[in-house]
Amino acid sequence: MGAACTSQTLAEAAGQLTPWGGSLELAVLSDVGGQVLAVNRAFARKFGQPVPAWNGTSLTTLLHPDDADDWAELGTRLRRPPHHISREHRWKTAQGWRWLAWEETALRDADGELLAVRAIGRDVTKHRLSEEHFRKIAQAVEQAPVSIMMTTPGGMAQYVNSRFTEVTGYTLEEIFERGIPVLREGHAGDVAYRQFCATVAGGHKWTGELRTRRKDGGEVWEFVQVSPTRRYIPFSPTSPDAHALSRLPRPRTPSPSNAPTAKSCSA
Repeated sequence: MGAACTSQTLAEAAGQLTPWGGSLELAVLSDVGGQVLAVNRAFARKFGQPVPAWNGTSLTTLLHPDDADDWAELGTRLRRPPHHISREHRWKTAQGWRWLAWEETALRDADGELLAVRAIGRDVTKHRLSEEHFRKIAQAVEQAPVSIMMTTPGGMAQYVNSRFTEVTGYTLEEIFERGIPVLREGHAGDVAYRQFCATVAGGHKWTGELRTRRKDGGEVWEFVQVSPTRRYIPFSPTSPDAHALSRLPRPRTPSPSNAPTAKSCSA
């Protein structure tokens, strides 16, 4: 009687995948041991086997070996409220190893006992690779041997790397707090500054030497390249979005400061 009841309950649980029958999302129902009870067509296509072939297959055979321990540890959380977890791991699909993100929910019987696990997944490989690519670029910029800064078109600093702080003594937080006009200081005069603004606003790279005042009061002459970066706005022309600056300190005898009053290019 108990076995028949359990079979009936499992059959009812399998019906939990019905809403995902024609979905592009991957859907799989497994028992407490990780054995497949049911899958949808999207899951079958992703892993290269017809729907009926999956019954009784162990999900762990599809998991990357390096992710197995983390998978098992996270799975234990399904036994505790709220009986729902999210996780991402590498899976051996028909396309090779892919990162899949799963939203998993524990299905329980009337007594609260764990009966099965419903997992709804999607391929997030492109997103993961993009994050990794961005991380590498960010690391290269942060560790660059030249000062690098990113600003808004109006000259508000958005990022400075470690070398910039080493050369000037200023952190990004201090630039914010003191309102330092990073694109304004160091030009020979108003005319030179307006020419600089016109060049960058026109989408062109500006190259020249600027005198930078350090936090300790000293000055350093730097060879500076300012390049406008762009972003794409659907159905609109591409427009300047921010400025990226690279600075290479050059030894030079400081001259008396004649920096004009701070203004932004947008002023």
